[in-house]
Amino acid sequence: MLEGGWGGTTPLARFHSACHVTRFAVSRANAHNERTNVAKSLDQVVGKWTANASGAQTAYTDGIQNTTVDPTALAVANQAGYLSGVQSSVNLWAANLRKAGKAKWQDKSLAKAGNYSTGIAAAGPDYANAMSTWLPRIQAAGQAAKAMPGTTIDQRIARSAYVARTLYNAKRGL
Repeated sequence: MLEGGWGGTTPLARFHSACHVTRFAVSRANAHNERTNVAKSLDQVVGKWTANASGAQTAYTDGIQNTTVDPTALAVANQAGYLSGVQSSVNLWAANLRKAGKAKWQDKSLAKAGNYSTGIAAAGPDYANAMSTWLPRIQAAGQAAKAMPGTTIDQRIARSAYVARTLYNAKRGL
């Protein structure tokens, strides 16, 4: 868990905490050779999780604002761990995609479609900042390409390649 951050405030952290409590209760009951009855139904557990997770936005944002570590630096420092995790779970990832299928992807994506415009609005200033650098480069490359011959297919391909190569080199500082 990250200091001052996400520990205990996320639905996943609450789920892990609930699992720990459940494992403890079951192990104690089994140690005394007793039978453990389930206290809540699946509907009750899911309902409680949904209600609590839905109201956790304030705790989530507080955790982000008050963290004492830099999670981006920690992620960069753990590149080998990331690659290892991806490689070791690629078969599980593929199995889960097959299990979910196209219909589930469509249903879930459409249910969250409103988030798209929210994200676009939030990223507007960053996009404007990036385009203040890139739009003049794109326009200059386009104008230079228009000045090149474009009668044949090979000439038009050369124009297109010129724009692509110019922008590629600019992105890499060449």
